[in-house]
Amino acid sequence: MLADAATEDAVFALLARFTKAVHARDAKAVQALFAEDADVCLFGSEGGEKAQGRQAIGQLFHWMTQQYVELRWEWTWRQLSAAGDVAWLAAEAIIHATTKEERARVPYRLSAVFERRGERWWWMLYHGSEAVHIRAGGSA
Repeated sequence: MLADAATEDAVFALLARFTKAVHARDAKAVQALFAEDADVCLFGSEGGEKAQGRQAIGQLFHWMTQQYVELRWEWTWRQLSAAGDVAWLAAEAIIHATTKEERARVPYRLSAVFERRGERWWWMLYHGSEAVHIRAGGSA
């Protein structure tokens, strides 16, 4: 079922804080969005971008932010569903990634799970992927 307005506001605010923290290259702020549970997990879109536990997620984002001059998500579509204290997100974005050598615009998809504990929502699972377009005939 689609999330109510209060849940949407809270989780989309969490997504906005994530976006801002990544753009600011603030790995500690990203880490603080995830619950402290040992089984909190993140899968990024690149090989090797896997982290389990809040500290490992912070370390991964620290490494990622050092790879780019700028990394910014532009969210183009979001859908949030919820049941009780659990919410799940499906979203699409364009990632604007800038290194010293190049600029790229990468289609991106995110699925995520959040849990409300008390008055606060926490990120529990992050799974990002780059959307690859397949042309007619089966070639990428």
